[in-house]
Amino acid sequence: MFWAGNGPNIDNSYVTGTVTGAGESVGGLVGSIGQVALIKKSYATCTVTGGPNKVGGLVGNLEQATIMESYASGSVKGQARVG
Repeated sequence: MFWAGNGPNIDNSYVTGTVTGAGESVGGLVGSIGQVALIKKSYATCTVTGGPNKVGGLVGNLEQATIMESYASGSVKGQARVG
């Protein structure tokens, strides 16, 4: 895969534990990415709880980023747009 972005890079990063948020865009590793970015070789092994929507194990809201060789595990809870 070729990536030609010019935004921030997140590489070889991880999070464990519990992440809780009351608003939109709650993620285990990143809440929201709204620009061209790269997440690579990163993971989240945590419980993520948020609301009302855009709640994710690795990223809550992803618009233009590329994710490579990364994963999330654990429980994810929200009201809508949960993944």
